[in-house]
Amino acid sequence: LDYETQSQYGRTGTDGAFLYQEGETVTFSIGGIVLGSAPAEKKLTPADLSIEVAGDVNKIVNRKVTNMTRLLMSLNPLSDYEEKIVITDEIRDICNQFRKKIYLNQPENSFSKDPMVCQLMEALGSKLVSPAVARNYLRRAMNGIVKKTNIKIPTRDGGYVLADIFMPEKGGKYPVI
Repeated sequence: LDYETQSQYGRTGTDGAFLYQEGETVTFSIGGIVLGSAPAEKKLTPADLSIEVAGDVNKIVNRKVTNMTRLLMSLNPLSDYEEKIVITDEIRDICNQFRKKIYLNQPENSFSKDPMVCQLMEALGSKLVSPAVARNYLRRAMNGIVKKTNIKIPTRDGGYVLADIFMPEKGGKYPVI
């Protein structure tokens, strides 16, 4: 993402890191599509960028937060957003063509049918993820849970089964189940 504070600006690192000074506000955008602003902290999610939600996981049904998460998750159709969302220069350039044309704070159904959103998705060669998928992804991110998809688990007969594994974001000792 592109970011800007009172003293810093640039693009987030591959791990999502950005620079800021204590007490600053950070504004995030993608090629001119402004997502929102929040007091700068080490970890921020779309839920932090909406004053109505203010990082409260119980309020992520907010339409602006849901639509922001949907947009982010839909940016790169070739990327597995369960691992990380990758924003290339090409994606940023495409988004720049839609600056000031994408309105996040509208009902989810309207956002899905919004002509500008549809044109953006077409230009990206992508499809907008559903509100439920976006909220589940955001809920896990806010609670520090990482989902690994289609992990091969060997069986005694030499075959394997595929499973989705949910695990803590931070290292340490945790119960198996």
